[in-house]
Amino acid sequence: MTITALLFDADGQDAQLDWTGTLPPLKPHQLLWLDLDAEPAESEQAVLAVLPLDPTDQAALHRHTPGPRLLYRTDHTQLSVNTPPEQSAQAPVRILAAKNLVVTLHAEPAPFLKALHQQLRGDTQLGQLDAAAFLAVLLNYHLESYYALLSPLEDSIDRLDEHILRDPARNHLADLVRLRQRVSVLRRALGAHRMVYAGLASPEFTVFQGDQPETLLTRLFQQYQHAYEAISHTREMVLGSFDLYMTSTGQHTNEIMRVLTVVTVLLGLLGVLAGILGTNFQAGIFKSGEHGFRLMLGGMFLLLVSILSLARWRRWL
Repeated sequence: MTITALLFDADGQDAQLDWTGTLPPLKPHQLLWLDLDAEPAESEQAVLAVLPLDPTDQAALHRHTPGPRLLYRTDHTQLSVNTPPEQSAQAPVRILAAKNLVVTLHAEPAPFLKALHQQLRGDTQLGQLDAAAFLAVLLNYHLESYYALLSPLEDSIDRLDEHILRDPARNHLADLVRLRQRVSVLRRALGAHRMVYAGLASPEFTVFQGDQPETLLTRLFQQYQHAYEAISHTREMVLGSFDLYMTSTGQHTNEIMRVLTVVTVLLGLLGVLAGILGTNFQAGIFKSGEHGFRLMLGGMFLLLVSILSLARWRRWL
């Protein structure tokens, strides 16, 4: 188990503490963030035992429930969010916010928490924030982790559009299906958090008793809506690529049909000419020998060149 304890002090210096198994005394302008990479479960339970929670609330925080959730108590708030679906399955991150205290628990790496750790190097002003405001900062990084997956998706869509225009004969359907599945999974994953972000943005919501409603949490719901709309827009881009692929495929099919039509007309006319010349009437042209045969081939060649020239002039080929 790995425990990272960061103490933010508005009146002093921020510091990373060595976890001793007990909570340090916290002053009004201090905020403690405990980040637990909690494996095994027994070690996690030992840390939860020192938190100012009754056994029922400790059990609720320790319990691994599927999907995002929001649990409000008079003295604290518990919630759970999932990391974005990347190469592996989503990893749940449980969060506790109380007075001067924020605790995050996760059994698997959480990239958005790592990004926040890197951003907090050096002295900060986070000691001036309460737990609700810090929770808003933390969840903002959670939303940014979803945004971060959109840029490579959009780049893949743009490259696919170029390939469709350059090589319409290639089958791009498998690539389109794969992109649509990735966007759909991302959209469903973020959509599952709607009740959490909507609950935090409720006008009467407070993180703990005596706290004031946090305007940052209200703005956070707007950011959540923007992130969801951005993912939906990416989904529309995939559908637009599918329309482009169908249009390009249809155009390529029309070009093939034009070529086949011209070839069919050519073969048909040549067949008609050969059929006429192959009739059994005793006409003089049939007694011309090799000279007549060469004339027939020359006529067929002139007919072939004339039709091909007409097709090129009319842009059928």
